[in-house]
Amino acid sequence: MMRRSVPVTAVLLCLAVGCDATPAPNARPAPPIPKRQAKPLSALEARRIVEDVNRRLDADGKDAAFWHTAAEGPWLDLLLAKVENTAKHGDKAPPAPTNTPEVSPGVEVWPASSNAPGDRWILGSFETSSWTISSEGVKKPKTATPTWTLYHQQGEGPWRQTFQVHVSAGSGVPRPSVGNDGQAVTGGDTTKLAVPPSSVCGHMADYVAGTNDAQTRKSRWSKEITADRAEFAGIEQSLRERLGAKSVDVTSTTVRTPHGPVWRTADGSALVACVTVNQTAIDMGPGRYSVFPTSGWSGTTGIRWTSYTQSLMVMNVLKIPAGHGEVSVAAKSAWPYKFDGKRHTGR
Repeated sequence: MMRRSVPVTAVLLCLAVGCDATPAPNARPAPPIPKRQAKPLSALEARRIVEDVNRRLDADGKDAAFWHTAAEGPWLDLLLAKVENTAKHGDKAPPAPTNTPEVSPGVEVWPASSNAPGDRWILGSFETSSWTISSEGVKKPKTATPTWTLYHQQGEGPWRQTFQVHVSAGSGVPRPSVGNDGQAVTGGDTTKLAVPPSSVCGHMADYVAGTNDAQTRKSRWSKEITADRAEFAGIEQSLRERLGAKSVDVTSTTVRTPHGPVWRTADGSALVACVTVNQTAIDMGPGRYSVFPTSGWSGTTGIRWTSYTQSLMVMNVLKIPAGHGEVSVAAKSAWPYKFDGKRHTGR
């Protein structure tokens, strides 16, 4: 939790003329000083902010205290989990796949008008390049993938990254509408949207989990979300059979409210960021173990695990259409989050 700073002007005033600890008996209390509305950012200012945050996040070997200065919210949770995982399992990178991001100089930004004093957001997009190393150690060609990334500032604090997804090739970056003031359009009248933005993350989670409440039945979901529902229904049995595990327990926890503003698009739709953590706990049973040839968690490959619990943080950008259309996934990424396990000690 960030501490609210004392206004400097008030401190200087007390030093200059003197301030009593208690008001005079008949004195009226001073009216509260309203928070200043933040000045809208230009596209150039927003781009510089995004590039600065990206440079800070691109640094290696930083500890938990540093990450607090460059990230917040779910993105900070991911970075802190990486620090914890490294402390437990080491920082040996998995043999494949590797993903080395390289920030493209072509950064697009959409600063948002502040809905509340002292609260500002930027939606940024830039390309990261990655390559896959085969089991023979051969690098495959790089691929460039655009991102959909949120940056946030509270009060006079630093700008921090808080959310990021990769956009599928060919689908295009989900873009917000821009007003006459050069700011992205956020909020507004959402009553004519297919699903209320304030509850769409929770309703999607309910639908995927197989819940059939009134709002879930009323809403229409895209083929991708419907496929997620079918996969989730059979995931435990599928993993049990594929791994030969004694037990598999899969749980999913979704933050039911959206992360950040509701971004409006030119066609009257809305873009909403949602965050879900999927956890899988696997017990291979007596005398059995599983070995990962590749892994998203450094230090976990080539080890015989008799049981383990791993979690992914899934970030979704949902597109809610106007009227009665289908809610769809505009962009989605599943990030390695936490890992813990018990090693096999037998022969």
